[in-house]
Amino acid sequence: MHRSKLPVSILAVASLLLLILAAPGFAPAARAQSSDWSISFGSGFAKPEGGAFGAIWKRGTPIVLAMAGQMSPHFELGGEFGFVKFKPGQDSTLIPGVRGGDTDWEMWRLRFRARRFLVSPDAKIAPFVLAGVGIYPISAQSQDSTGTLKVTQTANGVSIGGGADFRAGDTVGFGLEGQYHYIRTNREILGYKASPMLEVLFVIRWIPGGGPGP
Repeated sequence: MHRSKLPVSILAVASLLLLILAAPGFAPAARAQSSDWSISFGSGFAKPEGGAFGAIWKRGTPIVLAMAGQMSPHFELGGEFGFVKFKPGQDSTLIPGVRGGDTDWEMWRLRFRARRFLVSPDAKIAPFVLAGVGIYPISAQSQDSTGTLKVTQTANGVSIGGGADFRAGDTVGFGLEGQYHYIRTNREILGYKASPMLEVLFVIRWIPGGGPGP
C-alpha cells in the first residue's frame, strides 16, 4: 500500500498566507472607518464531478473559514481553509489499497482566493466573480474487522465561480457563492487523475472594520 507524506509546500503556503494577511492592507487598524477586511464562515453542499469520481462518491457538506482584505474598491484578496468528506454511493471505490468496509474520502484545502465585485462597494447587494488556487490534502480510507487501510496525497487545484453578498449591517454580511474546483490527483495513489467538485456555500461574514470610527 502506498503512503505519502504532506510536503513542505503546505508550510510554505501557510507561511505566505500569514504574511499577506498580516500586511497593513489586511490589518483591522489599517482604516478604522472602512470595511477593508472580513472573516467568513461558510457551509452548504459539495457534489463530486467527472467520470468515475463523480459517479462513485456522494455529495458532502463542506466547512470553510476564510479571511480577506479589500485591496481596492472592487477587488478582494484572501486566504481560505476548508474541509469536506464524501461517502461512496456504491461498493467499489477504485482506490488502490482501499477496498470494502466503511470507506470515506476526506479532503482539506488551503488556498488563496480573489473576488472581483461588479458594483460599487457601497451597494447593498454586490455580485462578484471569484477564482482561487491552492493545495488539497486528501486521505481515502476504509475500515473493517481486519483493520484500517489508508492512502494520502497532497494535490493541487484551481477554482472559478461567482455569487453575491448582501450587506445586512455595518459589521455583518451574508453571501451565496458557487464554485467549480478542479483538483489534480495521482491515479496510482487515489485511483483518479482528477477529483473535481461543484460547491455551493451559504456564507456569514464578520466585518470588524465596518462600524463607525472613533
